[in-house]
Amino acid sequence: MSQYELVDLWITHLTFAMTVFVAFLSATTAFLIVAHFKGSELRQSLYRIVTTLYCVAVVFFVLMYAKTLEAAIDIRGQAILADMDWYNIVYEPQMIAPFIFTTGFIVQVILAIGSVWYFRSTRNQ
Repeated sequence: MSQYELVDLWITHLTFAMTVFVAFLSATTAFLIVAHFKGSELRQSLYRIVTTLYCVAVVFFVLMYAKTLEAAIDIRGQAILADMDWYNIVYEPQMIAPFIFTTGFIVQVILAIGSVWYFRSTRNQ
């Protein structure tokens, strides 16, 4: 694979990961808006449907984010082997990219758990 292709693939994966993260934030925002304004008024069946749909969406977004960033780390390894010393992903410390990716993953999981908890707490009021 050429150096251009590696850079393009790296940027494509990072862009897709950011898109998935923003989609996750959009779904979470919509879920929290429903929880805040209508959470206590929903029938039990609709409450379960909304919660189930949100949980399925969260699982999809979190797993897609994780798999995309796993591929990005593999691409970074290929860039290191290709002696691309001029590109920042090669010369920065090895732990920076995985740390940033892991932080994003943890933020998604915590936001999802907190959102479901908030929706449930508005239901109990």
